[in-house]
Amino acid sequence: MRSMSESGRFVRTVREPITKHVTPMKLDSIRFFMNSMTAPRLFWIAGFSGTNTITMIAVGVGIAPMIQALNELLAPDHPLDTTKIVLLLGNRSVKDIIYFRELTKLEEMFPERLKVIHHIGTRWTGIISHRDDCPRTCRAPCSRFVPPLPENWNSLDPSKRENSWINEESIRKYAFTPASDNKVFVCGLPSVYEKVCGARGEPLDPNSALGRLGFANENVIKF
Repeated sequence: MRSMSESGRFVRTVREPITKHVTPMKLDSIRFFMNSMTAPRLFWIAGFSGTNTITMIAVGVGIAPMIQALNELLAPDHPLDTTKIVLLLGNRSVKDIIYFRELTKLEEMFPERLKVIHHIGTRWTGIISHRDDCPRTCRAPCSRFVPPLPENWNSLDPSKRENSWINEESIRKYAFTPASDNKVFVCGLPSVYEKVCGARGEPLDPNSALGRLGFANENVIKF
């Protein structure tokens, strides 16, 4: 991980099932991919003027552009930058968290500026799993069923973990309050965009989580 002022290598952050599509990329395709990633990075730097807080919302490999932004914001060559950042990061399991060590290190180095809230999604959502003695009036899914905690759940800081996917409630709880000096970055699968801010490439959906919470379209950036 490097800031934009340093030279380095081009590293692809991919995970199944998209690996098979990226591995055979030819040189011209890689150049196009790199240019498409550089453009938003340059936008971030220019757009940071007047921005005091940033809320990042990422799921799975959606962490890739966020880690680039974090490395630039927290780079040693920006000693006067005091931007505060909260990252809401969603994954299916604790072991699926990409850049876990790097994020932990950044939090330790910048405790006053960066907070990472891990969301571990559950596969039990919508599962009925009634008990043998459930009454006929028990709801579906079963109101008495308590799903098991994720594996390695206790390895996460209790004050910075949620046993759920990122949703409107957790955004309200952890994100910075909507304001002109607060930006929100979003990156994930199409379903993430639909729920959090509306389809990628489209204006902020007023019926999405961010829309209902009062965030403005000009302050929401979809990657």
